[in-house]
Amino acid sequence: MYFRLNVVEIKVPSLRERKQDLPLLFNYYIQKYNKELNRNVKGVSKEVENVLIKYDYPGNIRELSNIFENMIVFTNSEIIEIENVPKIVREYKSIIKNTESFTAESLIGMNIKEIEKIVIKLTLQKNGNSRKITADMLGISERGLRNKILEYGLK
Repeated sequence: MYFRLNVVEIKVPSLRERKQDLPLLFNYYIQKYNKELNRNVKGVSKEVENVLIKYDYPGNIRELSNIFENMIVFTNSEIIEIENVPKIVREYKSIIKNTESFTAESLIGMNIKEIEKIVIKLTLQKNGNSRKITADMLGISERGLRNKILEYGLK
């Protein structure tokens, strides 16, 4: 059965690889949740748009959908402002940039995949980008590490 279905492989890139599509998806989810939640949100502020475009969406389209549902539920205006954006999304880039200052508390509420990405990134940095040493340190194969590096867009 697998070989019958596997005639043509279709590669669907993740959201972090399709940043140009995000504004269209923002509008789609605003319309969708306005209808479902009987709200009248018109859009997002420029600041919110910039933050949402910079975010990597480790949970892909489901995470984007959940973020918009959350923002629309908690906004009291027609334009979604930065205070309506979930904290993990607002602070995302500063968390990634300040990886040296991680504490266990800073990881609370963070997506498991994002934690994994950060751990791999830090371990690679600590080991001078040696994949062999990093894989050994993390207890995974070099191939598994390579796959994770590709999955998370690490270099």
